[in-house]
Amino acid sequence: MKNRTNYSFLILFFGLGFQVLAQPFSIGNRSETWQDASRNRSVTFDIWYPSTSGGQGSAVAPGPFPILIMSHGFLTGTGPYKNMVDSLVPLGYIMVLPSTETGFLPSHEALGRDMVFLGQRIQQENQNSNSYLFGKVAPEMAAGGHSMGGGATFLAASYAPTLFKTTVTFAAAETNPSAAGAASQVTAPSLLMIGSADGVTPLATHQQPIYNNLINCKVMVSIQGGGHCYFMNADAACDAGELLTPPTIANRAEQHRRTFRVVRPWLDHFLKGQPAAAVLQAINNASPDAVTQNCNYLGTENNHLTHWVQQNGRRWTWNQSASVHLELFDLQGRLIFQKNGKVSQGEFWELPSQASGLMVARFSLDGKAGSEKVWLH
Repeated sequence: MKNRTNYSFLILFFGLGFQVLAQPFSIGNRSETWQDASRNRSVTFDIWYPSTSGGQGSAVAPGPFPILIMSHGFLTGTGPYKNMVDSLVPLGYIMVLPSTETGFLPSHEALGRDMVFLGQRIQQENQNSNSYLFGKVAPEMAAGGHSMGGGATFLAASYAPTLFKTTVTFAAAETNPSAAGAASQVTAPSLLMIGSADGVTPLATHQQPIYNNLINCKVMVSIQGGGHCYFMNADAACDAGELLTPPTIANRAEQHRRTFRVVRPWLDHFLKGQPAAAVLQAINNASPDAVTQNCNYLGTENNHLTHWVQQNGRRWTWNQSASVHLELFDLQGRLIFQKNGKVSQGEFWELPSQASGLMVARFSLDGKAGSEKVWLH
């Protein structure tokens, strides 16, 4: 018992928000409504989280945990995505699934803005001592979605460029306003999972224009024979739309397996700070699936600030010359400091007094992009 107590203490002390607690977690869930006063809009959603005991309304396990805001496809709602919940929540992720815009005339823009609102609000709940999420939410968040929700993901990431650390989409659909157009404003690294036999949102008219317009690290994985609806559990509305163009993959479970062999290490890298080696292994050994990528820093172990700069509180001395873009955000996502330009070896920056405590640094150093937590005092 003494050893287990010491181990738990060390994990909590050194974790700094990256969950490495014993896995898997039980799954808890709630259905909630939060009011977005700025739009006079009620935003309904389901939330699934690592739990101490599992079940509806159960307590959240000791965190904090990174977040995936995951949006649904046309007419599907949140229920069919339980396969994604079961794949990710036990590994230490909180999943928030908006249940808005489920009718025949959905607003893609509203769904994208709901994703932004939920991401911002859950960070506020982390600071609310009366909330069941108090102290349970890490600042690292991803936006994701399937089909229509995939298109809305790029809208959301363009509406709030600094909110999400990465995007992960499944058979993303073009939307109105245009997801492909919004992609040109998305700076977060993006993983696009697609099915080669998808006849609902074909590559040429949906994911390819989005991929082409993305400006940062981007990876597209095509599941050989994969379908549009096979990314989720069986759903009558979605499956009916795929009757004329059925997938040729062996079964739905096989598409899930080949999807999450990439998605899990991707999220672990970008949301938990795990080395990119597992991501590279997944995409470099994806056969029979096809990979298209343009990512000049995946797997580069020198994309950490400590490689470039010696930090002494708010006085930062550069270890080498570089072309730098640096942004510092507080844990509410507010931009506190920003600076661009070239630095010389030995040059130092004095950061402003507002940059204090635990913060998130987002940076690009000679084209090697990354983000990490920093402690300033």
